[in-house]
Amino acid sequence: LKELESKKYEYIKMMHELGHGKRYWDDVNIGDELPVRVIGPHSIASLATEWRAYLFTIWGGTHRPGMDMAAFGFTEEFAGHENDPVMEKDNPELTDGAYLGPSRGHLFPTWARRIGMPRGYGYGASMGAWILDYLAGWAGEWGQVVHLKSSYRGPAFTGDATFMTATVVDKQVDDQKRNVVKVDYKMTDQLGTVMAKAEGEIELPTR
Repeated sequence: LKELESKKYEYIKMMHELGHGKRYWDDVNIGDELPVRVIGPHSIASLATEWRAYLFTIWGGTHRPGMDMAAFGFTEEFAGHENDPVMEKDNPELTDGAYLGPSRGHLFPTWARRIGMPRGYGYGASMGAWILDYLAGWAGEWGQVVHLKSSYRGPAFTGDATFMTATVVDKQVDDQKRNVVKVDYKMTDQLGTVMAKAEGEIELPTR
């Protein structure tokens, strides 16, 4: 764990060094590798924190679509009232996906195993956020991620750590006259199992 924390700091140090400065398109070269970013080890506590950070988990915080979970094929014990706008107004406790409904498999190993997962597992929305945050952090406040195409292969499991890497594969001025670098991205666990791949386009300032 000590080695993992040291590895985590490498990415944080990169952000400190960039600060409010600009990462110039002119200075980036094809073949450059972004610093590794580590998230984890994941735990039920960290996954629960992620779940509670989603705005749609706030009672009355969004307009619910009113999905019929049973019609989607969920069994009775999984269907529940998650995303039920009518039940939320009457008894929101019964709509809490952390404890009831299909989402509870993320946080409860017993329910995770019911759907074939070995233990608690992470959220797809978080994986997407990790990718965006990783690339945006490298770009700095003067750059921006303008396009991202991601392909998920598997979730983050409790007890595992997530490693993110990316390589600059192209530089160009696009049809909107933006100075863009293209990166190939990969997310793996500590064993090297690929969790996600992505292709990103990042606009950077020029000198």
